[in-house]
Amino acid sequence: MRPDILDAIKQLTAADPKTLSQKSLKLFEEGGELAKSVLPYESAAGTLHKIVHKSKLLEEVADVMLVALSIAYELGFDDDSISSAMLKKSLYWAELQKNEAGINPDKIPHEIHVTVESATDIESFRDACKSIGVKPVVLALHTQLGASIRDVMTSQVVIGTTADAFRAMDVTGAGLTAQGYRVVRSKIEAAPWHPSAPTEANKLQHAEHNYFESHVEVHVNENGDNNLNRLMYSLAHQDAHVSGNFFKETDTHKTVMVTLRRYTGTLEDFKSALVRLKTLLSVCGFEYNKKDIVEYSIYDSRVMHDDGWIHG
Repeated sequence: MRPDILDAIKQLTAADPKTLSQKSLKLFEEGGELAKSVLPYESAAGTLHKIVHKSKLLEEVADVMLVALSIAYELGFDDDSISSAMLKKSLYWAELQKNEAGINPDKIPHEIHVTVESATDIESFRDACKSIGVKPVVLALHTQLGASIRDVMTSQVVIGTTADAFRAMDVTGAGLTAQGYRVVRSKIEAAPWHPSAPTEANKLQHAEHNYFESHVEVHVNENGDNNLNRLMYSLAHQDAHVSGNFFKETDTHKTVMVTLRRYTGTLEDFKSALVRLKTLLSVCGFEYNKKDIVEYSIYDSRVMHDDGWIHG
């Protein structure tokens, strides 16, 4: 932008009696004026009686820019500081575009879990899940203190947008509530390449309560050396946790899940931690599913729900 125009904006800023908060409100007022012009420009429903030329949009954009610059000048920033901030944000924008390149937002895999308060009648819960078209899952969360916490939940896969996943989660919760169950947790896990997942390339940070998670299927034999107690002992000093699926147990063997969860770090960091966990399982002689199953939790309504399992 021309230096003489920037100087004029600085002078107008100095003469403007509005406070910082009032200027911020003014910015949103001007943003509203821009939106008010964009709607008829795109012939939105209810605005067909208005005719707006793109020059009108340019005027409104100029108003938004004037107020935004005035706020920056009010805070004492000079042109170089503003340019540096704009460059930094532009580079971040470029990284976001790069991160989303090749991703079809309509075809992202999501797995949804809706947990209910302790359901004692498992068969009734199975029937309830069948009636609303979801899979029942009943886990025994084994703690290092020897306790076992029962976790009763649903499971369903939704291929679509994240908004599709949220809608499906709400429908499932409503369906369970209608049948008398109390929903205590709702969770959405996405593919690890979800655009919001932190990687070394995109340099994103975890949002609150978002985390990477992996479930490693491990085979334990209750009548042999590789039993559940030995597995728990082997993981005693590891940041990994064991659970068993009620519907996959037999009298002679179990397929338990060893869960690794990380609230910080990148996808690459998490995969390295997963390799170390699997190496430990191999050294200890346990058989496990070699396939990496990595998920990124993008929503967890009650992340402390299984705190007794994670820290117990």
